[in-house]
Amino acid sequence: MKYAKILYLITALAHLCYVVSTYLLLGSKENAIADLLLILFVILYTLSLIIYFYLIRRIFQSMKDEVDSTIAVNKQHILHQQEAQQLKIGQLQQYRNDTAAEQLLTLKKHLLEDNPQLALETLTEYRRSHTQISLPIYCSNSIVNAVLYNKYILADEHNISVNYQVLLPSSMSLSPTLVSSLFFNLLDNAIYACGISGSEHPFINIRTRFRANYLHIYMCNSKSVRHPFVSSSSNDGQPTGLGLSIIEQITEDNDGHCQWIDKGDVFESIVLLQY
Repeated sequence: MKYAKILYLITALAHLCYVVSTYLLLGSKENAIADLLLILFVILYTLSLIIYFYLIRRIFQSMKDEVDSTIAVNKQHILHQQEAQQLKIGQLQQYRNDTAAEQLLTLKKHLLEDNPQLALETLTEYRRSHTQISLPIYCSNSIVNAVLYNKYILADEHNISVNYQVLLPSSMSLSPTLVSSLFFNLLDNAIYACGISGSEHPFINIRTRFRANYLHIYMCNSKSVRHPFVSSSSNDGQPTGLGLSIIEQITEDNDGHCQWIDKGDVFESIVLLQY
């Protein structure tokens, strides 16, 4: 340490002054020169003590500064490591999301083609490639749950609040692919509507009930007042009821019923299917 040698010298000087002063004080016999020397060495001794404590203070301050500097460097290093780790996690999550989106689009294709075998194979591949991700459980059916999860992620990317209350019967005559297709198209429409709603807090609420051999699906979501709903494409070719025509066809083919209610800034969807 840079003050160590100086501290040693000051300590030695202080001891020397103390010894000499004590000798002069005890051995002098009214000698003017001895008295002057005594005063000189007392002054030197006092100065050496002042310098000694000053150096001690500087040494401790230097040690504190060094520790603070080391802590700051370590914090900066840890911060860089955390930023690098977060970047890697973000890249990995983006890759997983892109992969999941591609797989879910393939799943949707198989659902629309009513090909349960290929849909199950796609779902199996989806689950295999996401074994490290613990999917939230939104419902008991794995295919429907995968669809709900994917749409939740998509909605979250657009800052859309999503609330699921999905209960399905333990046994149904309806195929899982058909039920999944219903939720897929309902949520597609809701996310699209929320995206153009202009709402500061867009939302999607969906819940199901089953009674009297009918599965009841109710969904409400944010909607733009300036875009009135129609179930087919508008005159300019832009879909205003995206995917709902598919749901209408499914309910018609399965002795069901669907109803669309436009309340201005909120859109309600009601689907009933005999299960």
